[in-house]
Amino acid sequence: LDFVDALKNKIVLDIGAKSTDIIIAEERKIWTRSVLIGGNDLTKAIATNLRISFKEAEELKRKEGIVAMTEGDKAFSSHAGAISDAVSPILVELLTNISKSIGYYKSQFGETKILSEILITGGCSKLKNIAQFISENIDIPTKVFNLLEKIKGDLDFKFTEELAGRMDVGVGLALRTVTPLTTRANLLPKEMLQAKEFEKKKWYVYGSFLIAVFIFMTMTGFATWANRRKSIALARASALIERYTKFHGTIKGRI
Repeated sequence: LDFVDALKNKIVLDIGAKSTDIIIAEERKIWTRSVLIGGNDLTKAIATNLRISFKEAEELKRKEGIVAMTEGDKAFSSHAGAISDAVSPILVELLTNISKSIGYYKSQFGETKILSEILITGGCSKLKNIAQFISENIDIPTKVFNLLEKIKGDLDFKFTEELAGRMDVGVGLALRTVTPLTTRANLLPKEMLQAKEFEKKKWYVYGSFLIAVFIFMTMTGFATWANRRKSIALARASALIERYTKFHGTIKGRI
């Protein structure tokens, strides 16, 4: 999977159990933010709505989890309507955070940037209709990201479909053993990054300032010296003229 071609100007949503990572890729740079909303919140909402245990709700979410986009979707299973009603408010809150993150990213890096697609990964990417739900509410084409499709080999299609969105981290770590990568990540705020960069370069700045001061003082000193030489030369010339004038007057008087 080529990072530049596959992820440039795209958003990756890694919806995990406890949090969701929002990752925006641009050329060979990434911007990321974590939101404390994840699959466990959906499970708790289902458990509360259906009055069942967390374990039962988790199992139900995996088997029958759905976001109902039409009335017909509620007939997907006997619990589809109740599950959709439970998870929808949580997903709306998640979408609000995603929209704010996109807005912040554009305000920092350019309002004209076009984010072409959202790729969903993580365990909750298996929730039926979640891609359509996100796409219609954020107005960006969205699909479930199945990294296993990029791996060539004798893999069973049903196997890859079942594990889609759950094995991306493992596959990524495995690929690093095949193609070692040098990854540099810095999650500090922009202001702190600028302060750290200045800290690294401050001696160059101070040195440049001292050199500039030295050059200024040298030029000023040279100009002062030149003006002084000029003043001395003018004074000598004036003295010679004065002596000549007196001498000329004396000679003229005698004649």
